[in-house]
Amino acid sequence: GHFAAVVEVVTRLFDIVQPKFAVFGEKDFQQLVFIKDLAQKRSPVVEILSVATVREKDGLAMSSRNVYLSSDQRNVAHLIPEALRNATLSASKGASQVEVKNEVKEYLKKSDLIELDYIEIVNNELHELKNNELGRILIAAKLGNTRLIDNMPIMFKANL
Repeated sequence: GHFAAVVEVVTRLFDIVQPKFAVFGEKDFQQLVFIKDLAQKRSPVVEILSVATVREKDGLAMSSRNVYLSSDQRNVAHLIPEALRNATLSASKGASQVEVKNEVKEYLKKSDLIELDYIEIVNNELHELKNNELGRILIAAKLGNTRLIDNMPIMFKANL
């Protein structure tokens, strides 16, 4: 699918350019993980650097897709990063992964313009996240025909 095509393009690019390093954003965190893995296996001399997601003033992750949002959709799109920020706070206060996912789902119901595609909580290698381990909360949602993705670092506090 999508990631296989990205891997093919990046592999060709690295073969042609033979860079010492390449910079990728964290907005598409899953893609970043695949590219880091690809570089380690096929181009170990290429250092993959990641940069934080750049955000609009209201917190929405900057994306070329944002221009396809209607004004009504754009006015509620900020609920996506707000839901993620709330999730990270709840996790740090002891909420479980199931509770956090449910909180995000409920928060996004504030607008019927947002259709949740998925919400996943993973470690930084895209595997199961354990307590006291830094990971990511990943989200994809549709506003009309526009699919937006976002993520934020998250850590669940162990229940003692």
